[in-house]
Amino acid sequence: MHPHESIRLRVERLVRERLEPACALAEAPVRTDVWHVPDEPVPFAEAKEAAYVPIERGEPWGRAWATSWFRVAGTVPASWQAAPGAVELLVDPGFVGDSAGFQVEALVYDGAGRTLKAIEPRNDYVRLNLAPGASFEVYVEAAANPDIIGESLFTPTALGRKRTAPDRPLYRLGRIALVHRDAEVWELVQDIEAALGLALELSLSSPRRAELFAALDAAVDAVAPYDVHGTAGAGRAALREALA
Repeated sequence: MHPHESIRLRVERLVRERLEPACALAEAPVRTDVWHVPDEPVPFAEAKEAAYVPIERGEPWGRAWATSWFRVAGTVPASWQAAPGAVELLVDPGFVGDSAGFQVEALVYDGAGRTLKAIEPRNDYVRLNLAPGASFEVYVEAAANPDIIGESLFTPTALGRKRTAPDRPLYRLGRIALVHRDAEVWELVQDIEAALGLALELSLSSPRRAELFAALDAAVDAVAPYDVHGTAGAGRAALREALA
């Protein structure tokens, strides 16, 4: 095995097992209600005044090509020592894998109908400009797009049209929660992805590739597995010169 390959495996394990789980310092529950649109999508003003009912994680929703609106409300815990930019709402309407397309997608609005952010499997959060103790209410317009590709391309499917699609829900509501983000750990993940992504594009004989892998190796050494929050800054420092 080439030395760079062993470093890559170390780095990916650190990100997978230590850094990604540590991106959140704390989590708080929210209240989620749902309204299923009877037919075609409707404007925000109509959706806001609709009759919502409570829905819990794991409950089914969304016939093929249907739209459902989720009303999400909560309060940032007063005990969180979080800057406004560190408070995020994680939204998983029921993603299947991480494919960005041919599955559920969503759009988040504030209470006045202003678009806040799109939601998809690889970008499943919306940053809330809220301080500890503040309350919020947002609306999530979710489209139950079916996977018409399936396991084999070009296979005939009944999912291509609303009138032929099965009359059953395609998705189950996933995790929707408030999160206090550790910005330093999150930034370290971005630094590692940038350094590793660049290194893997370079030839094995490239001095720049060797420099990047040496920095990645040093970053792994600098992060204590059982004190990620306290040592993420040291990991970023190990990469700083190589990324300059």
